[in-house]
Amino acid sequence: MRDGIAQVERELRAALARGDQSSSDALLKILLLLIGGWAECRLRKLLFEPNGFDDAERGLISAERRQIDGWLKAVEIGFRRRYRLPRANLDVALPPIQKMLRDTLRQTIKDDLGPIIEMRNTLAHGQWSRPLTNNGDRISNTVLAAIRKENALSARYKMTILEALAGSIHDLVSGGVAFERDFNKHFSGVEAARRDLRTRDYGKWRVAMVDKFRRGQRRRSAA
Repeated sequence: MRDGIAQVERELRAALARGDQSSSDALLKILLLLIGGWAECRLRKLLFEPNGFDDAERGLISAERRQIDGWLKAVEIGFRRRYRLPRANLDVALPPIQKMLRDTLRQTIKDDLGPIIEMRNTLAHGQWSRPLTNNGDRISNTVLAAIRKENALSARYKMTILEALAGSIHDLVSGGVAFERDFNKHFSGVEAARRDLRTRDYGKWRVAMVDKFRRGQRRRSAA
């Protein structure tokens, strides 16, 4: 699926460069759909990592009805296993640094993964221009606004965040020293992507791509 995401990204950028608005709109929605699908597959892969969850723990995670709750349950169980706290209140029992790491993962799941999952569910049901609420009786202005805010750059940055999040949770559940050792490395990438989401000018980036495409056309015409 990762190769498919990369291919759609290339096609999307090419459509933007040549000014093909219809194709770029469709490709962006396909890209968002694939990124959400990747997140779902990554959770399934996480359940069967070597030295990871046992059958009972997999059952608890799989029993969650919403995908975001499955991710949150995976984090909870991962911390319980790693720090040998099977039944304790983690808010009290975890040492301060470990509690901070857990809270960072949980908040990233809610803030960054959650909207992607919601958009993916909407797009997978064919609701590309008029997303509906969960009960299907009216248009969801929240989801509609979220989809309209996305662009080729924001999708790329969000994929970077999800990859770092998944990598850190993998380290959490698979044992060894990688979780604490590599947490800062993973989340420095998350912070850089968030910073780019806030500050990168998509309009200027798109204009630069169009200009580059047109220069290439002129060079080929003059050759």
